[in-house]
Amino acid sequence: MRTKITLLFLTLFLLPLVIPLISAAGFEVEITPIKDAITENQAAVVEVKITNNDKSSLFDIFTVNTDFIFAGKVVKVLNGQSETKEIKIFPQIDRSGLYRVNIFVKSQATNEIVEGSVIIRLAPLKDSLRITVKPDPLSVNDKTITVVFKNTAEVNVGTVRIEAESPIFSDEFEFSLAPKEEQSFDVDVDLTKAEGGEHPINIKVYEEGRLIVEKNITYELEEIRDFKESRSITGFLIKEKVLTFENDGNIKEEVTVEEDSTMLEKIFSYFSEKPLVKTEAGALKATWRLEVQPYSTEEIIVKTNYLLPLILFALIIVGFAFTVRYQSTGLIVTKSASRAKSNKGTAFKVTIKVRNRKDAVRELRVKDFLPKHLKVHEKFDFTKPSKVTDSYVEWFLPLLQGGEERVFTYYLYTEGDYTGSLVLPHTAVNYLTLHRDPASERSGTARIEALKVGK
Repeated sequence: MRTKITLLFLTLFLLPLVIPLISAAGFEVEITPIKDAITENQAAVVEVKITNNDKSSLFDIFTVNTDFIFAGKVVKVLNGQSETKEIKIFPQIDRSGLYRVNIFVKSQATNEIVEGSVIIRLAPLKDSLRITVKPDPLSVNDKTITVVFKNTAEVNVGTVRIEAESPIFSDEFEFSLAPKEEQSFDVDVDLTKAEGGEHPINIKVYEEGRLIVEKNITYELEEIRDFKESRSITGFLIKEKVLTFENDGNIKEEVTVEEDSTMLEKIFSYFSEKPLVKTEAGALKATWRLEVQPYSTEEIIVKTNYLLPLILFALIIVGFAFTVRYQSTGLIVTKSASRAKSNKGTAFKVTIKVRNRKDAVRELRVKDFLPKHLKVHEKFDFTKPSKVTDSYVEWFLPLLQGGEERVFTYYLYTEGDYTGSLVLPHTAVNYLTLHRDPASERSGTARIEALKVGK
């Protein structure tokens, strides 16, 4: 069976090479291959020789093949003479293989047709041009690499231009290759900062200025792992935690960091990179996922300001204490002061309010202390004081009912102009509770602002 197949193959494909002369009644055709092994961008070349044994005629040379085409030719051959025509056949496909191309010669005088054929070996560059990089794998200490181009087919590769682009080099090469020939080119590279693993080299092959092939080949660079993690914590009330990840290797590292956290840290912390915070077994966990590129350092910074919650806590305590005291205080004493009109010198009006929020109190003595350089005017808007001295003014009330408020006003003056600010001392109130227990309250100070210049 194998013998029959071999004989059939020889009959179909090699017979035109063994018997190149095809005859008709009036003429003979001889087809001679000149170039029958080509790439997809080359043309096969054959010579068609027509010998005319009849009257002179025009002869048409053509094909009906669509995978390999050529422009039709018209040749005039005189009686008893021969003419040879060169035919360039162009491939329309890029699949490797042996192809039979039929060539027809027709006499315009007699309409006789002679059919011949030629076998063309097609070896596309994408199949026949093998590209490799040496050494394989590459070491980070390599200073040069060798790019090898080999023609694996029985076809001449005409002058081609190669553009090679990769993370480690970019270069162009120009050469031609005989069947099975290879050429090598050394290229300078710096691999010390290149990422380890498998990487592509983009290859573009041009023949006669036309892009024929574009493909990627790969090279392998040895992998180096050198990864370190460290942490530092500084500060007390304002604490800074720094998690450092140093990748001195040439492989990208994926890191998952999980840290215990507290609600205070979650609320009062600044994160250089926001974590995913979740509750796990009743505790808070802060999780980060990082990609640390080769030869790089990543940091996670967590700054927690414990001073702020401490201040808030202190304010709450003070506010609570003030509220408790305010709620427990029955007598509220306030004092205010303002500038008053005066025909001579400078006058100030002082107002004191005493309000009883709870039970009635007895024997109130409202004593207001005076600045040394001011005098008390005899004018009093409401209740007159019981005593006026150089250092204080005092009012006496035998009883102040719960919910009752009393207002005391008087005037201070100085004979000269006084434009500066003035702070008046507090007012003291001494009294007996309903159970005749002694108690006291006092107001705050009263401030009078300085006059603005020009007013």
